[in-house]
Amino acid sequence: WRDLAHLGISDEVEALVLWRDLAHLGISDEVEALVRQAEGAVDRDRFQAGALARHLRAHFPDARGGYEVGAETARLLQNDDQVLAIVLAAAERFPNLAWPVALSARMNFELGRYKAAGSLAADLRKRFPDDASGYRFGSAAARKQGAFGEAEAILAAGEERLSGESWLLAEQALLANETSNPGRAFELASALRNAYPDERYGYEIASASARALRRFDEATSIIDDAETRFGSHVWPVIEAAWIAID
Repeated sequence: WRDLAHLGISDEVEALVLWRDLAHLGISDEVEALVRQAEGAVDRDRFQAGALARHLRAHFPDARGGYEVGAETARLLQNDDQVLAIVLAAAERFPNLAWPVALSARMNFELGRYKAAGSLAADLRKRFPDDASGYRFGSAAARKQGAFGEAEAILAAGEERLSGESWLLAEQALLANETSNPGRAFELASALRNAYPDERYGYEIASASARALRRFDEATSIIDDAETRFGSHVWPVIEAAWIAID
């Protein structure tokens, strides 16, 4: 109970339940017990998982689980500033791990901070050249800033080291689409759709590029397939509306 007091959980009953659960694990190492409890709570109770992760970081700062679970929980709760704070702390404490830098690059990209994302991705490529995120978010950040040549060079380096991955085909298709090359975008998106039928960009980019090529029947067929596969997603409806307008 003394340890659980640090969790910041206001509900005494909930804290007692956590204590009871930990006691049932029968694990002598308190750190391992807390990490397992936190990991198990991510899908069940994210606030509980976050509280346990905070406890781990405060009292066992060398335990990776406190940062990994904390960052994932904060991301799922859409607490972007907290995610970035946790991964920054993790990067400082664990300089030989790629995931804090990779997640920071991803979060900055998703927040529209493309310059920061590009810088982090460049650091990732330099220090961890086999980590896909350095190429993925580096090329995407360059593309978003209109640096199409840089984006293409990063993708070429990524393809040389990590060929055949779905994100690589998707980024190549997006780049072709944004550089007004719908024929190439359609070709790449079709390859993506065939190799990875559950990857939405294969349908989204293929339909948009088919529409740009004035191949409306083909674009409609692709969207019909997407609606069958992805169900209630809104983007096939939006793309169908664009096809109707064109």
